[in-house]
Amino acid sequence: MRKSLQTLLFVAICISLLMGGCTYRSGPKKLGKAEEDKQKYTVNPHAAAIIRKAITKTEAQGRKFWFNGWIVNKIQKRKTTSMYDGTFVRGKGYLVNARVLGQQFRYYRWGREAYMSEGEEWVKAPPAQEPPDPFAGFGAIQPYAQKAWQLPDEKVLGRECYVFEINLTGREVRKISETLIPASEMPASEKPLEDLLLDRLEMKYRLWVGKNDNYIYQIKTETVMPVPQAGSMYHEVYFRFWDYNSKSVTLPEPENIEKYLKK
Repeated sequence: MRKSLQTLLFVAICISLLMGGCTYRSGPKKLGKAEEDKQKYTVNPHAAAIIRKAITKTEAQGRKFWFNGWIVNKIQKRKTTSMYDGTFVRGKGYLVNARVLGQQFRYYRWGREAYMSEGEEWVKAPPAQEPPDPFAGFGAIQPYAQKAWQLPDEKVLGRECYVFEINLTGREVRKISETLIPASEMPASEKPLEDLLLDRLEMKYRLWVGKNDNYIYQIKTETVMPVPQAGSMYHEVYFRFWDYNSKSVTLPEPENIEKYLKK
């Protein structure tokens, strides 16, 4: 099954908590606004409208783009980082260069056909190996756009951007996960998911929206959750997007990949 960037995030949260049973109550790190940073946050009555417009436009009109980013997990002193970069052409597919757990590979999708390589040779890729789709599932965050705070504007690759932050509670994360993960795929647990997530989980979701064109140019999520016998787990997702609809964004034709298939 194809899983979006957001789906992978929530799957990681659910598996970490459900498989562990969450019997150990830790003193987790907090993601709330630090006192010295509070003055940076402002209320913009138009923030929700800007975010919803950006999501709609990016999904509808952002036909192709370059992207790069990473996914980080940290438990105590143990840290793992997965790196991604590539090109995405909506309606056709994408090409991703990835480094996961120290292993480098490339992933190519065109329609329903998918291939991966660790060198010059390519092989058919099973669905479980598919890397995250940077844009699928953005709609799930729209109901919470009215909670957004505005931060000072920033530039992303030279483009002036609004910066918004949405702080989500465990209950809200649970609702979002239910829209992204079929009930049949949720891990079994002795306790309801609500009991495991609600009281200790925090998520901070930031979006960088172009001031002149309303495209999303950057996203970052930070999540803290309890992990039995290990304190807290920190989970970070960061992706940046650029050159929307540029002629420089191309994908090789399938036949150019198939001629390098491993015999």
